[in-house]
Amino acid sequence: MARQSDEPLSLAEAKERLRGAARDVGIGPWVRRHPLKALIAGATAGFLMGALPPEARESLRRRLLRFLLEIF
Repeated sequence: MARQSDEPLSLAEAKERLRGAARDVGIGPWVRRHPLKALIAGATAGFLMGALPPEARESLRRRLLRFLLEIF
């Protein structure tokens, strides 16, 4: 923790800390911090999805969508 004081934060400090934390949540900030890894992961996923037969691709797409909806 960056702040070691026993005093509570002011309203402005608390808002700024919350806004800063909110900017770092989600996939977007991770992609901006790791563009090469994101590109490699996307290309690999696209290659693997393209190599699957259509029925397996559709099944995987549905499972992935269900998983993403659960975690977000």
